[in-house]
Amino acid sequence: MGSGPAGLSAAIYTSRAQIETVVYAGEEPGGQLMKTTEIENYPGLMGKTGPELMLTMTQQAQKFGTKIGYETVIDLAKLRSEYEGVILAMGAHPRLLGIGEEKYWGKGFSTCAVCDGAFYRGKEVYVVGGGDAAIEDAWALTKFASHVTMIVRGTEFRASKIMQKRVSDNPDKIKVKWKTNLKAINGEKVESLVLDVEGREEVVEAQGVFFAIGHIPATGWLK
Repeated sequence: MGSGPAGLSAAIYTSRAQIETVVYAGEEPGGQLMKTTEIENYPGLMGKTGPELMLTMTQQAQKFGTKIGYETVIDLAKLRSEYEGVILAMGAHPRLLGIGEEKYWGKGFSTCAVCDGAFYRGKEVYVVGGGDAAIEDAWALTKFASHVTMIVRGTEFRASKIMQKRVSDNPDKIKVKWKTNLKAINGEKVESLVLDVEGREEVVEAQGVFFAIGHIPATGWLK
């Protein structure tokens, strides 16, 4: 179960071993790498994007006989009764803050800058997070947005040094608000953000806000 790198890697091994294999792709075929731009940290790969890698992995699994199913599995017991073994590789979902952001999906809120960045051409956008994913999102948005500001709750990035350098080398493209937390989103669509800056409330105009604050394993339905 799962068609990201883990699921397809397992499928390649089992199908090569002459074990009849079916991959249930789930709601997001290809997993999180489908939302990634150029891949820089996978040994042996240079110049490929996430979607290109996942297409290659899918084709490789299919070459050895893997079948791809797009049904949504909701009954693990039934699945186990139909197959001799089940490998769970469902990946994860974006972590949210729980401040009502869900109602702004498609209205200025997103968790995928690579997917939605083009909709924010010439707009003021913010990225919440301080890790590699947050910097990658901010960098992707600089191609479209008029201004990109990162909201980081700590005093330093948690990202790798090479990713931090993208920000430090381009202060005209990416601004950073340190010791800051997002408390609320205002408007029928995203119009402004309420920030907590070291205990002081600040309201800033914004047309878009992107979350890159980690992921939660997609295993909740198994409980």
